[in-house]
Amino acid sequence: MIILALWCLAPHADSVEAAQCGEDPIKSVTSDGGIIVMLSGAIFEVMAGDTIDSALWLPISDVMICGRAMTLRGKRVPTRLGLVGMVAAW
Repeated sequence: MIILALWCLAPHADSVEAAQCGEDPIKSVTSDGGIIVMLSGAIFEVMAGDTIDSALWLPISDVMICGRAMTLRGKRVPTRLGLVGMVAAW
């Protein structure tokens, strides 16, 4: 009973994560895939191990950004990148 009460009072990770998600089309990607510039002006640095995928992403592709993850949408199997973080925002 006490565990249930604590669970009800604790903030849920899903609701926090959902609040940090948003869609933003890609404006450009550096040739090495290390930097992705969004149409909104936000600039993201991609984790080194994921640049092999991000280098293939095209401008105007729809992506979902949730915390430190960026997911390419519109494919049967979405491709997900780890982000080092936002470099700049406009």
